[in-house]
Amino acid sequence: MLSKYPITYAQFQAFIDAKDGFTDERWWQDLFMKNQAMFPQRYKYGNHPRDNVSWYQAVAFCRWLTFSYHKADLLLRNYEIRLPSEQQWEIAARMPDNRVYPWGMNYSTNAANLGQIGMTSTVGIYPQGQNNDGIEDMAGNVWEWCINDYYDASSTSTSSDRRKALRGGAWVNSTEKYLRSTSRNHCVPYATTDYIGFRVCAVKHYAS
Repeated sequence: MLSKYPITYAQFQAFIDAKDGFTDERWWQDLFMKNQAMFPQRYKYGNHPRDNVSWYQAVAFCRWLTFSYHKADLLLRNYEIRLPSEQQWEIAARMPDNRVYPWGMNYSTNAANLGQIGMTSTVGIYPQGQNNDGIEDMAGNVWEWCINDYYDASSTSTSSDRRKALRGGAWVNSTEKYLRSTSRNHCVPYATTDYIGFRVCAVKHYAS
C-alpha cells in the first residue's frame, strides 16, 4: 500500500526535530553512508515534497516512522514502512487496465506538475492525475526513490553505493516519455537535488 502523496517537507521535518529521530544511530545501521548531513530544503513550503533528500536519508526516515507507528498503534505492529520497490510502484501506477499514465491512457498537461511554475508544487493539487486508488502525484512534481538497485531490481542492499531506481518523472521533466508509468531513471543514493523526493509504502512483514 503506497502513501497517497510524496513525503512532505513538514513530515520529514518531524523526523529531523524528534529526539529519537534523525540523529539516532538506530536508523542508520548497515547503511553505506551513515548520518549523512541534510541539505536545506530548496522550496521551503510545508506541503511541498521534501526535496534535497538522499536515498539513505529516506531509508532512515522509513525506519524511524516504522518504529514510531509500532509504539503508537498495536494494529500497525505487523507492518514495515519502507520505500516501495519499482514493481510495487509500477503496479500501483498502471492498475487496473495497464494504463500508460497513472490517470489513464492519454498524456495530459493538466494532470501533473510539469514545470508550469518552475518548481515543486503542493502535493495533491492535481487530483485529475490520481491513479485508480486515489494515489496522487505519481507523475511529475518529484522523481521518487525506490528501494531497489537500478541495474539489479532484485537487490535492495543498503550497504553499497550502487545506483538506485527512480520513478515518476519530475517538474523538470515535462515530456511524455518521462511521465509514463513504465519510465525508469536512476541516481547514486547519496545524491540530493530539488527534483528528487520519495513516498513510502506499508508492507505486512510477519504474521499476527
